Amino acid sequence: MIAVTGGSRGIGAAIAERVAVDGHAVLIGYRSNEDAASKVAERIRSLGCEAATARVDITDPKSIEEFLDAGQELGPLTGLVAAAGEVQAVGALVDLDPADLKKDLEINLLGAVLTARAAISRLTRTRGPIVLIGLAAATLGSPGTYVHYAAASGYCCPRGRALERARCPRHPSQLRRARNHLDGLSPRPSTAGESRCFDSVGSGR
Repeated sequence: MIAVTGGSRGIGAAIAERVAVDGHAVLIGYRSNEDAASKVAERIRSLGCEAATARVDITDPKSIEEFLDAGQELGPLTGLVAAAGEVQAVGALVDLDPADLKKDLEINLLGAVLTARAAISRLTRTRGPIVLIGLAAATLGSPGTYVHYAAASGYCCPRGRALERARCPRHPSQLRRARNHLDGLSPRPSTAGESRCFDSVGSGR
């Protein structure tokens, strides 16, 4: 079973549908839009594939554990895609509310780290990958829009490498195999504001 946070819309939904077509059962994570997640699951089931939905708050370690537990009926965790993200603070950095900046960073940076943390022990048994997703904002910087979000997204690749070394310090080649596998899972070409800045941690393939 592959778990996808942020799987109710956008690139998360596209990835959920693609990995289902490739033969994986999928757990679709959503924060508040249960209807959207259910529609993604229905589309997947209409293809004869297995799917389930579960709510998850990626800034809450307990919620992440409960999310992953909810997918056990589909089988053991064999992969995780951390696609959840959100931006509330938009505009020139000097004009943004510090509380909004903090919330955005908690979701887009801390949330991905906590999600990976929760999955590591489960994926150690199946040797599945953890996939982190960054956006074009990481390379463009997004001046005058959301530089803090660009900074958080820019940590995608370095934090993936750090997690890889923490999890599989003796097998760095697993990261390269995970990247090669992910290349075959690209759901669609990048569109406005999106980039395939993927990094993954520890593939057994």
